Amino acid sequence: MENLVSRFARNKMKKPVLTILITIVLIVVILEVLSKSQKCKTPDCFYPCNNFSTILPGPRDPDLIRLQQKRLAGEKISKQEYRLIAEKLILEKDPELMGCYNGVVCGESGFVRKDLPSNAKIFVKRHELEHLLQTGEERNSEFAANLAAGREYPLGFLQTIFFSIWNRAKYYDSPVCYIISLWKTFKVYFLP
Repeated sequence: MENLVSRFARNKMKKPVLTILITIVLIVVILEVLSKSQKCKTPDCFYPCNNFSTILPGPRDPDLIRLQQKRLAGEKISKQEYRLIAEKLILEKDPELMGCYNGVVCGESGFVRKDLPSNAKIFVKRHELEHLLQTGEERNSEFAANLAAGREYPLGFLQTIFFSIWNRAKYYDSPVCYIISLWKTFKVYFLP
């Protein structure tokens, strides 16, 4: 009797799981077809580094070099060490100067929007610090930066996602182009 009950439960679970998987595949196919066929205008979102060229520092920061050397040597780096360097090298800027970006690395410095929620701001600072620390051997630098920052600041990661979804909508004329943009962003930031 027990065997019959467990077999019935397994069969009953197969249909919803299969339905969910088929739905996900269909959504991905539709998004891919739309992103290839739809001609969307790139939003008027300037690259913020152009605003910061006069304040970029010259040589690499010695603390950043020390942190990179520790990582390459496989030494443990505390969350506090990362945070101190991020506070030093990642500067907060007004949203008008950042365009549609939450954060950006320009040369040897990083910049983050002042208007981000507090947890999101910490996450984005850590994300941008990760870009400064990267060696260029990463397969997808955005995914690697998200992974490193998201492990330390999962709430900030979620806040950043919702802030980005909400904030980015104003840059698109068409809802279809906005959805395509979200899909393309998802692929860059979340798929290895």
